[in-house]
Amino acid sequence: MSAISRFLKEHGLKHLTPFWYVRYRYGIILRRFGRVRTVNGAYGTITCARGGYVYVRLDGEKRSGRYHPKELVYYPARPEPVHHKEEDNESNEDRVGS
Repeated sequence: MSAISRFLKEHGLKHLTPFWYVRYRYGIILRRFGRVRTVNGAYGTITCARGGYVYVRLDGEKRSGRYHPKELVYYPARPEPVHHKEEDNESNEDRVGS
């Protein structure tokens, strides 16, 4: 069994879509409309993937440009929740006082 066949079977896929190909080849999980930064420092949004490349519409541009997956810095789709120190201290005081 080839490496691609194993990958397809592990992820329950029948064939590799462009997004899954980038995940298989480079280990990068793409999300459509995900935010990225180019190596030049410009920010943009992922619009699609084709032929192993990622198409990104840079902020302020009308059209998407083609980028190699390794030329981009990816940001998480959903930010991690922020915990404020004050809330943590209050909850700890409640536990200690009980």
